[in-house]
Amino acid sequence: MVEERPEAQPEIDLGPVPPIDINKIHSLVDDLMRDVGAMCVILADRTGRVMIERGATGYIDREKLSVILGHYLRVQRILAR
Repeated sequence: MVEERPEAQPEIDLGPVPPIDINKIHSLVDDLMRDVGAMCVILADRTGRVMIERGATGYIDREKLSVILGHYLRVQRILAR
């Protein structure tokens, strides 16, 4: 009996990461923190580059967070197909 393995799916090309104006985003992130009662906000682009950190971000283990979110985003790409 031959075990069938699914073929590796090619990565979805989402195009380049669009630029943002960091100065304009700060007030939106501050409003978000206040509205949801967050202690901190870390805004990262889809490549994992941190764009903005606001609040008490020192309490967050970024390495664990990036592993968890990276897995979640890969699963979402697969489900989107």
